[in-house]
Amino acid sequence: MKIKNGVKPTEKTQYRSFKNLDENELFRDIGQAHLHVAYIFDDIDDVCWMQDTLLAEIIDEHIPVKEGKPKQNKSPFMNGELRREINYKRKLRHTFEKYRSKNNFENFRHQRNKVSKLKKAAIRNDFHERCGGGPESRDFWPTIKPFLSKGSNHGRQLCLLENELVISDPNAVTNIFNNHFSKVAKDMRVK
Repeated sequence: MKIKNGVKPTEKTQYRSFKNLDENELFRDIGQAHLHVAYIFDDIDDVCWMQDTLLAEIIDEHIPVKEGKPKQNKSPFMNGELRREINYKRKLRHTFEKYRSKNNFENFRHQRNKVSKLKKAAIRNDFHERCGGGPESRDFWPTIKPFLSKGSNHGRQLCLLENELVISDPNAVTNIFNNHFSKVAKDMRVK
């Protein structure tokens, strides 16, 4: 059974970079700005617009606007050891892509299999920790829900093959799923 946690694509956010800010230069430039030029306009809204524009140019010069991706929410099963091994696997993959050799591929393949094994163990441990109380537990459905399908089933009939018998009654299918997942949760609690 393949389990994938749907990760929505991140949108870029804009922020101001204070990395190279020199406050003295910023205040000096603001003090030397020719804000009085804005008073050539008769309308007060035009005066405010002109002063805002002049100040925005100075601020953009000293504190530039940059774009960046926000940090993604990590998967609940992710731990430090798994993260380190994933990063090492990526490093080996890039090494193999740059210097294609059998030895580099074997190193990457070995690490890939190790990461896969660690990931399965981490998911299993996370499920045991969060779903140990069975379906009555408060954490059970929030843990299971991200791994279930997000698509809508409107207009489609769900059929289930159970013991060589095709079941299409929605109530019967629901009861079979409920019994199955309840039994899985109880079995996890016993182990």
